[in-house]
Amino acid sequence: MEKKVFDNAERRRYYGIRIGDIVEERAFGTVTRGEVMGYGLMDNNKVYINAEGDITLDAVAEWCHVIECVEDRTDRFKDMKFLMVTDKHGYRDYEITGFFFVHRACVPPNIKVGDIFNVYHNKSTKSGIEWKGDLKKSLIESEVIFHNINA
Repeated sequence: MEKKVFDNAERRRYYGIRIGDIVEERAFGTVTRGEVMGYGLMDNNKVYINAEGDITLDAVAEWCHVIECVEDRTDRFKDMKFLMVTDKHGYRDYEITGFFFVHRACVPPNIKVGDIFNVYHNKSTKSGIEWKGDLKKSLIESEVIFHNINA
């Protein structure tokens, strides 16, 4: 049975914040602005934001205000690139750059919308995600790597 990755698509948890949102956290007289990169594992009120200067910080979700929703961002994946390394062994094996921690995907040649294929992220983690018609769309809509920024 395939484990479904939490993506907060309906914005019902973490005070309505999704990974990829641009937020401002206002706390103790300071304002920190950045992109939400992950969720606290056991805490519905903790998110990780990539603040200016490329620093990842813990933030209190309740204190964050969404400036721009991930669904509305057009620039987020502009640097994503795919290089097909091989098509031997019955799969198209892609090297991926510009998409956070994902570095590889193996796509079967006759894949259909709704089928599951493998992606590799972090140092040695493999996950199955749903094919949405093309590789870029599948990766963006799955956000497989965001459920645990510390993995």
